[in-house]
Amino acid sequence: MQHWQLPFLGLAELPAELTEFEIRYFFTFPAKEREAIFTRRGDHHRLAVALQIGKLKMTGRPLDAFDSLPTAVLKHLSLELEIATPELASLRMLYSRHRTLYDHQTWAIQCLGFLPLTEHRQRMLGLRMREEAQQTFAIHRLVEFAKRWLDDRRIVLPADRLLRDLARRAYAHTEKALLAACRRELFDHRLRCVVHLAHEQKISNRRLRSNPQFHRHVARMSAA
Repeated sequence: MQHWQLPFLGLAELPAELTEFEIRYFFTFPAKEREAIFTRRGDHHRLAVALQIGKLKMTGRPLDAFDSLPTAVLKHLSLELEIATPELASLRMLYSRHRTLYDHQTWAIQCLGFLPLTEHRQRMLGLRMREEAQQTFAIHRLVEFAKRWLDDRRIVLPADRLLRDLARRAYAHTEKALLAACRRELFDHRLRCVVHLAHEQKISNRRLRSNPQFHRHVARMSAA
């Protein structure tokens, strides 16, 4: 992913303000994608899956609803797909059936070759976040790292809530490991000190016993 694309990663909705370049980049389709889009029946369905593809490429997440769509994107798609510019209300009606929304999302994910976030992949992500937590000291930066990691592997981004939970767990694990390491280091240091003091005491005792005055003092104490 290019640096200028990072602000779009993980967005729940399409941004209201997009440049002409950004619209062309995400919502102009190569021949293979265009051919797939035209396998859908009806202008509204073609437009809907085109929006799903563009949104997935832009943010790493499929589109959940048509609550708000930039007019410039709709106009561009109407030209791209050679259809009349639809009214937003008609698109909302299209997704009034949840099954249709799910079908379009699944279709777009498969069309672009994205992968679901399975339990195994989530565990892998958690391990990488633990490693990153050792050098990243803010939750939001760890969440951004997770989004980039997922997008690099073409894994559909989950909700931010899950990523924040994973980030908090990674930090908790790192803090626990760091605390345990500090305790071990402190224990080792104290142990070294005790051994050193015991050694010094042993040497001191040897020197004391070798001193004639010590033996005369002991003799006097015994006689008393």
